[in-house]
Amino acid sequence: MLNLIVTDGLEDKNNRLLSDLIDLVKSFVTFGRRSNNFMDALRAEQQKDNVPEGGVALFIQSVPTRWNSTFDMLSRFINLYPYVARVLANPNLKLKNAPRMLSGDEIDLLSEIVEILKPFKQATTEISGSDYLTGSLVLPMISCIESALSTIKPTSEMSKILLKKLEDSLGIRCAPTQTNPLLCNAVLCDPRFKRLYMKPVVASQAVMQIKEEIKKEQKELGNCSPPTPSSSPRRQEDPMSLWSMHDKSLEKSGMASTEVESYFPSELKLYLQQPVLHRMQDPIQFWHQSKTLMTALSSIAMKYLTVVGSSVASERLVSTLNSIVKDDRSRLTDRHVTERVFMYRCSKSFWVD
Repeated sequence: MLNLIVTDGLEDKNNRLLSDLIDLVKSFVTFGRRSNNFMDALRAEQQKDNVPEGGVALFIQSVPTRWNSTFDMLSRFINLYPYVARVLANPNLKLKNAPRMLSGDEIDLLSEIVEILKPFKQATTEISGSDYLTGSLVLPMISCIESALSTIKPTSEMSKILLKKLEDSLGIRCAPTQTNPLLCNAVLCDPRFKRLYMKPVVASQAVMQIKEEIKKEQKELGNCSPPTPSSSPRRQEDPMSLWSMHDKSLEKSGMASTEVESYFPSELKLYLQQPVLHRMQDPIQFWHQSKTLMTALSSIAMKYLTVVGSSVASERLVSTLNSIVKDDRSRLTDRHVTERVFMYRCSKSFWVD
Protein backbone atom coordinates (compact mmCIF):
# COMPACT_ATOMS: atom_id res chain seq x y z
CA MET A 1 0.00 0.00 0.00
CA LEU A 2 2.79 2.45 0.88
CA ASN A 3 4.46 1.54 -2.39
CA LEU A 4 1.32 2.53 -4.32
CA ILE A 5 0.90 5.77 -2.39
CA VAL A 6 4.44 6.96 -3.05
CA THR A 7 4.27 5.80 -6.67
CA ASP A 8 1.18 8.00 -7.10
CA GLY A 9 3.25 10.98 -6.00
CA LEU A 10 6.44 10.21 -7.91
CA GLU A 11 4.64 9.42 -11.18
CA ASP A 12 2.19 12.32 -11.05
CA LYS A 13 1.71 13.53 -14.63
CA ASN A 14 0.90 17.02 -13.36
CA ASN A 15 4.35 17.31 -11.77
CA ARG A 16 6.61 17.07 -14.79
CA LEU A 17 9.49 18.90 -13.10
CA LEU A 18 9.67 16.15 -10.47
CA SER A 19 9.97 13.33 -13.00
CA ASP A 20 12.54 15.29 -15.03
CA LEU A 21 14.65 15.83 -11.91
CA ILE A 22 14.50 12.15 -10.95
CA ASP A 23 15.40 11.17 -14.53
CA LEU A 24 18.44 13.46 -14.38
CA VAL A 25 19.68 11.71 -11.23
CA LYS A 26 19.04 8.34 -12.90
CA SER A 27 21.19 9.45 -15.82
CA PHE A 28 24.15 9.83 -13.45
CA VAL A 29 23.58 6.31 -12.11
CA THR A 30 23.44 4.95 -15.67
CA PHE A 31 26.52 6.92 -16.71
CA GLY A 32 28.41 5.61 -13.68
CA ARG A 33 27.64 2.03 -14.69
CA ARG A 34 29.05 2.68 -18.18
CA SER A 35 32.08 4.82 -17.36
CA ASN A 36 34.86 3.26 -15.30
CA ASN A 37 36.84 6.51 -15.45
CA PHE A 38 33.98 8.42 -13.87
CA MET A 39 33.54 5.92 -11.02
CA ASP A 40 37.30 5.69 -10.39
CA ALA A 41 37.48 9.48 -10.16
CA LEU A 42 34.47 9.51 -7.82
CA ARG A 43 36.18 7.04 -5.49
CA ALA A 44 39.42 9.03 -5.61
CA GLU A 45 37.65 12.27 -4.67
CA GLN A 46 36.11 10.62 -1.61
CA GLN A 47 39.45 9.16 -0.54
CA LYS A 48 40.97 12.65 -0.72
CA ASP A 49 38.59 13.53 2.13
CA ASN A 50 39.99 10.59 4.14
CA VAL A 51 37.02 8.35 3.46
CA PRO A 52 38.23 4.77 4.13
CA GLU A 53 38.16 2.21 1.34
CA GLY A 54 35.25 0.36 2.92
CA GLY A 55 33.30 3.58 3.40
CA VAL A 56 33.43 4.82 -0.19
CA ALA A 57 29.85 5.37 -1.39
CA LEU A 58 28.56 4.59 -4.86
CA PHE A 59 25.35 5.41 -6.68
CA ILE A 60 22.20 3.41 -5.92
CA GLN A 61 20.09 2.17 -8.80
CA SER A 62 16.36 2.90 -8.68
CA VAL A 63 14.15 -0.19 -9.16
CA PRO A 64 10.59 0.34 -10.48
CA THR A 65 9.07 -2.28 -8.15
CA ARG A 66 10.62 -0.75 -5.03
CA TRP A 67 9.78 2.91 -4.45
CA ASN A 68 12.21 3.18 -1.54
CA SER A 69 15.05 2.53 -3.99
CA THR A 70 14.17 5.91 -5.53
CA PHE A 71 14.42 7.49 -2.08
CA ASP A 72 17.78 5.78 -1.52
CA MET A 73 19.01 6.87 -4.95
CA LEU A 74 18.15 10.53 -4.32
CA SER A 75 19.57 10.50 -0.78
CA ARG A 76 22.83 8.96 -1.96
CA PHE A 77 23.15 11.45 -4.82
CA ILE A 78 22.72 14.37 -2.42
CA ASN A 79 25.55 12.97 -0.28
CA LEU A 80 27.78 12.44 -3.33
CA TYR A 81 26.92 15.79 -4.94
CA PRO A 82 30.14 17.63 -3.90
CA TYR A 83 32.33 14.79 -5.20
CA VAL A 84 30.38 14.52 -8.47
CA ALA A 85 30.79 18.25 -9.02
CA ARG A 86 34.56 17.98 -8.53
CA VAL A 87 34.83 15.08 -10.96
CA LEU A 88 32.88 16.87 -13.69
CA ALA A 89 34.91 20.04 -13.16
CA ASN A 90 38.24 18.21 -13.56
CA PRO A 91 39.69 19.28 -16.94
CA ASN A 92 42.05 16.29 -17.04
CA LEU A 93 39.20 13.80 -17.24
CA LYS A 94 37.75 13.15 -20.65
CA LEU A 95 34.20 12.11 -19.86
CA LYS A 96 32.17 11.83 -23.03
CA ASN A 97 28.40 12.15 -22.90
CA ALA A 98 28.42 12.97 -19.19
CA PRO A 99 25.09 14.31 -17.85
CA ARG A 100 24.89 17.97 -16.98
CA MET A 101 25.53 18.77 -13.35
CA LEU A 102 22.57 19.75 -11.22
CA SER A 103 22.40 23.35 -10.06
CA GLY A 104 22.27 24.41 -6.44
CA ASP A 105 18.54 25.09 -6.74
CA GLU A 106 17.95 21.60 -8.11
CA ILE A 107 19.87 20.07 -5.21
CA ASP A 108 17.64 22.04 -2.85
CA LEU A 109 14.62 20.56 -4.64
CA LEU A 110 16.05 17.07 -4.19
CA SER A 111 16.49 17.75 -0.49
CA GLU A 112 12.83 18.75 -0.21
CA ILE A 113 11.77 15.58 -2.04
CA VAL A 114 13.81 13.43 0.34
CA GLU A 115 12.34 15.24 3.35
CA ILE A 116 8.79 14.60 2.11
CA LEU A 117 9.47 10.92 1.37
CA LYS A 118 11.34 10.24 4.61
CA PRO A 119 8.22 9.39 6.71
CA PHE A 120 7.22 6.77 4.13
CA LYS A 121 10.72 5.32 4.16
CA GLN A 122 10.67 5.01 7.96
CA ALA A 123 7.17 3.51 7.90
CA THR A 124 8.17 0.98 5.23
CA THR A 125 11.17 -0.12 7.29
CA GLU A 126 9.11 -0.31 10.49
CA ILE A 127 6.23 -2.28 9.03
CA SER A 128 8.53 -4.73 7.22
CA GLY A 129 10.10 -6.17 10.37
CA SER A 130 9.94 -9.87 11.18
CA ASP A 131 11.17 -9.91 14.80
CA TYR A 132 8.29 -7.96 16.34
CA LEU A 133 4.55 -7.35 15.96
CA THR A 134 3.58 -5.48 12.80
CA GLY A 135 -0.17 -5.87 12.37
CA SER A 136 -0.95 -3.54 15.27
CA LEU A 137 1.47 -0.95 13.85
CA VAL A 138 -0.45 -0.29 10.63
CA LEU A 139 -3.06 2.19 11.93
CA PRO A 140 -0.60 4.03 14.22
CA MET A 141 1.88 4.33 11.35
CA ILE A 142 -0.77 5.84 9.07
CA SER A 143 -1.56 8.43 11.71
CA CYS A 144 2.12 9.17 12.30
CA ILE A 145 2.71 9.64 8.57
CA GLU A 146 -0.21 12.07 8.38
CA SER A 147 1.17 14.03 11.34
CA ALA A 148 4.69 14.07 9.89
CA LEU A 149 3.48 15.31 6.50
CA SER A 150 1.44 18.07 8.14
CA THR A 151 4.62 19.50 9.70
CA ILE A 152 6.50 19.72 6.38
CA LYS A 153 6.42 23.18 4.80
CA PRO A 154 7.95 22.99 1.30
CA THR A 155 8.96 26.18 -0.47
CA SER A 156 8.92 25.10 -4.12
CA GLU A 157 5.80 24.54 -6.19
CA MET A 158 7.05 21.11 -7.26
CA SER A 159 7.38 19.96 -3.64
CA LYS A 160 3.97 21.38 -2.74
CA ILE A 161 2.36 19.39 -5.55
CA LEU A 162 4.17 16.23 -4.44
CA LEU A 163 3.13 16.71 -0.81
CA LYS A 164 -0.51 17.35 -1.74
CA LYS A 165 -0.59 14.29 -4.00
CA LEU A 166 0.85 12.06 -1.27
CA GLU A 167 -1.62 13.36 1.33
CA ASP A 168 -4.56 12.78 -1.02
CA SER A 169 -3.39 9.30 -2.00
CA LEU A 170 -2.75 8.40 1.63
CA GLY A 171 -6.29 9.37 2.59
CA ILE A 172 -7.89 7.47 -0.30
CA ARG A 173 -5.85 4.27 -0.19
CA CYS A 174 -5.79 3.97 3.61
CA ALA A 175 -9.50 4.57 4.15
CA PRO A 176 -10.46 0.84 3.92
CA THR A 177 -7.50 -0.09 6.12
CA GLN A 178 -8.72 2.10 8.97
CA THR A 179 -11.92 0.06 9.26
CA ASN A 180 -10.38 -3.37 8.69
CA PRO A 181 -11.62 -5.61 11.56
CA LEU A 182 -8.39 -7.60 11.89
CA LEU A 183 -6.18 -4.51 12.07
CA CYS A 184 -8.58 -2.66 14.38
CA ASN A 185 -8.75 -5.60 16.78
CA ALA A 186 -4.96 -5.94 16.65
CA VAL A 187 -4.56 -2.28 17.64
CA LEU A 188 -7.15 -2.59 20.40
CA CYS A 189 -5.38 -5.67 21.82
CA ASP A 190 -1.99 -3.95 21.75
CA PRO A 191 -1.53 -2.36 25.21
CA ARG A 192 0.69 0.33 23.66
CA PHE A 193 -2.17 1.76 21.57
CA LYS A 194 -5.62 0.40 22.52
CA ARG A 195 -8.18 2.88 21.10
CA LEU A 196 -5.74 5.71 20.35
CA TYR A 197 -5.69 5.49 16.55
CA MET A 198 -9.27 4.51 15.76
CA LYS A 199 -12.26 6.71 15.14
CA PRO A 200 -14.82 6.49 17.98
CA VAL A 201 -17.33 4.50 15.91
CA VAL A 202 -14.69 2.04 14.69
CA ALA A 203 -13.22 1.70 18.19
CA SER A 204 -16.68 1.01 19.61
CA GLN A 205 -17.26 -1.73 17.05
CA ALA A 206 -13.90 -3.33 17.85
CA VAL A 207 -14.60 -3.20 21.59
CA MET A 208 -18.01 -4.80 21.13
CA GLN A 209 -16.53 -7.61 19.05
CA ILE A 210 -13.82 -8.28 21.64
CA LYS A 211 -16.48 -8.19 24.37
CA GLU A 212 -18.49 -10.92 22.66
CA GLU A 213 -15.37 -13.01 22.13
CA ILE A 214 -14.46 -12.66 25.81
CA LYS A 215 -17.90 -13.91 26.87
CA LYS A 216 -17.55 -16.89 24.58
CA GLU A 217 -14.02 -17.61 25.79
CA GLN A 218 -14.95 -17.29 29.46
CA LYS A 219 -17.48 -20.08 29.15
CA GLU A 220 -14.56 -22.42 28.56
CA LEU A 221 -11.74 -20.79 30.54
CA GLY A 222 -13.27 -19.03 33.56
CA ASN A 223 -11.74 -16.09 35.46
CA CYS A 224 -8.79 -15.67 37.83
CA SER A 225 -7.54 -12.62 39.71
CA PRO A 226 -3.81 -12.60 40.58
CA PRO A 227 -1.74 -9.43 41.04
CA THR A 228 -1.46 -6.87 38.25
CA PRO A 229 1.52 -7.63 35.97
CA SER A 230 4.61 -5.49 36.18
CA SER A 231 5.83 -3.41 33.26
CA SER A 232 8.50 -4.82 30.98
CA PRO A 233 11.73 -2.83 30.58
CA ARG A 234 11.83 -0.24 27.83
CA ARG A 235 13.94 -0.76 24.77
CA GLN A 236 16.26 1.95 23.51
CA GLU A 237 14.37 4.46 21.38
CA ASP A 238 15.30 6.91 18.64
CA PRO A 239 14.15 10.50 19.38
CA MET A 240 14.15 11.29 15.63
CA SER A 241 11.84 8.38 14.80
CA LEU A 242 8.56 8.70 12.97
CA TRP A 243 7.01 7.64 16.29
CA SER A 244 7.94 10.96 17.92
CA MET A 245 4.37 12.26 17.40
CA HIS A 246 2.99 9.25 19.27
CA ASP A 247 5.48 9.61 22.13
CA LYS A 248 4.79 13.32 22.57
CA SER A 249 1.02 12.83 22.66
CA LEU A 250 1.36 10.16 25.35
CA GLU A 251 3.60 12.39 27.43
CA LYS A 252 1.01 15.17 27.31
CA SER A 253 -1.82 12.83 28.27
CA GLY A 254 0.15 11.06 30.97
CA MET A 255 -0.48 7.72 29.24
CA ALA A 256 -3.95 7.69 30.78
CA SER A 257 -6.62 5.45 29.30
CA THR A 258 -10.20 6.44 28.55
CA GLU A 259 -13.44 5.76 30.38
CA VAL A 260 -15.08 2.36 29.86
CA GLU A 261 -18.68 1.23 30.07
CA SER A 262 -19.82 -0.48 33.27
CA TYR A 263 -21.42 -3.40 31.40
CA PHE A 264 -18.11 -4.51 29.86
CA PRO A 265 -16.66 -7.84 31.06
CA SER A 266 -14.35 -7.36 34.04
CA GLU A 267 -11.29 -8.38 32.02
CA LEU A 268 -12.01 -5.83 29.31
CA LYS A 269 -12.75 -3.09 31.85
CA LEU A 270 -9.50 -3.78 33.67
CA TYR A 271 -7.52 -3.75 30.44
CA LEU A 272 -9.01 -0.53 29.07
CA GLN A 273 -8.70 1.30 32.41
CA GLN A 274 -4.99 0.56 32.69
CA PRO A 275 -2.58 3.21 31.35
CA VAL A 276 -1.28 2.73 27.83
CA LEU A 277 2.14 1.10 27.78
CA HIS A 278 5.16 2.96 26.50
CA ARG A 279 5.84 2.24 22.84
CA MET A 280 9.17 0.58 23.60
CA GLN A 281 7.64 -2.02 25.92
CA ASP A 282 6.84 -5.54 24.77
CA PRO A 283 3.11 -6.32 24.34
CA ILE A 284 3.79 -10.07 24.15
CA GLN A 285 5.47 -9.95 27.56
CA PHE A 286 2.55 -7.91 28.90
CA TRP A 287 0.02 -10.54 27.85
CA HIS A 288 2.15 -13.40 29.16
CA GLN A 289 2.22 -11.66 32.54
CA SER A 290 -1.52 -10.99 32.31
CA LYS A 291 -2.45 -14.52 31.31
CA THR A 292 -3.94 -15.47 34.67
CA LEU A 293 -5.32 -12.01 35.39
CA MET A 294 -7.09 -11.65 32.04
CA THR A 295 -7.20 -15.24 30.84
CA ALA A 296 -9.81 -14.97 28.10
CA LEU A 297 -8.64 -11.59 26.81
CA SER A 298 -5.03 -12.75 26.76
CA SER A 299 -5.92 -15.65 24.48
CA ILE A 300 -7.92 -13.37 22.19
CA ALA A 301 -5.17 -10.73 22.11
CA MET A 302 -2.51 -13.23 21.08
CA LYS A 303 -4.75 -14.33 18.22
CA TYR A 304 -5.04 -10.81 16.79
CA LEU A 305 -1.52 -9.63 17.56
CA THR A 306 -0.09 -12.31 15.26
CA VAL A 307 -1.62 -10.55 12.25
CA VAL A 308 1.20 -9.27 10.02
CA GLY A 309 1.25 -5.75 8.63
CA SER A 310 2.86 -6.56 5.28
CA SER A 311 3.88 -9.42 3.02
CA VAL A 312 7.59 -8.75 3.46
CA ALA A 313 8.05 -11.44 6.12
CA SER A 314 6.43 -14.01 3.82
CA GLU A 315 8.62 -12.89 0.93
CA ARG A 316 11.70 -13.31 3.11
CA LEU A 317 10.56 -16.83 3.99
CA VAL A 318 10.12 -17.69 0.31
CA SER A 319 13.59 -16.33 -0.44
CA THR A 320 14.98 -18.45 2.40
CA LEU A 321 13.17 -21.48 1.04
CA ASN A 322 14.58 -20.93 -2.45
CA SER A 323 18.11 -20.54 -1.12
CA ILE A 324 18.24 -23.72 0.98
CA VAL A 325 16.00 -26.06 -1.02
CA LYS A 326 17.50 -26.65 -4.45
CA ASP A 327 15.62 -28.04 -7.42
CA ASP A 328 17.82 -31.14 -7.51
CA ARG A 329 16.92 -32.08 -3.89
CA SER A 330 13.98 -34.13 -5.13
CA ARG A 331 13.95 -36.56 -2.18
CA LEU A 332 13.26 -33.87 0.41
CA THR A 333 9.86 -34.29 2.02
CA ASP A 334 7.76 -31.40 3.31
CA ARG A 335 8.83 -32.31 6.85
CA HIS A 336 12.52 -32.08 5.92
CA VAL A 337 11.95 -28.74 4.20
CA THR A 338 10.18 -27.36 7.29
CA GLU A 339 13.03 -28.51 9.54
CA ARG A 340 15.71 -27.02 7.28
CA VAL A 341 13.93 -23.67 7.10
CA PHE A 342 13.47 -23.65 10.89
CA MET A 343 17.16 -24.36 11.53
CA TYR A 344 18.20 -21.78 8.96
CA ARG A 345 16.13 -19.07 10.65
CA CYS A 346 17.33 -19.90 14.18
CA SER A 347 19.56 -17.30 15.82
CA LYS A 348 23.25 -18.17 16.16
CA SER A 349 22.85 -17.90 19.94
CA PHE A 350 20.93 -21.20 19.93
CA TRP A 351 23.75 -23.13 18.28
CA VAL A 352 26.41 -24.88 20.37
CA ASP A 353 30.02 -24.19 19.41
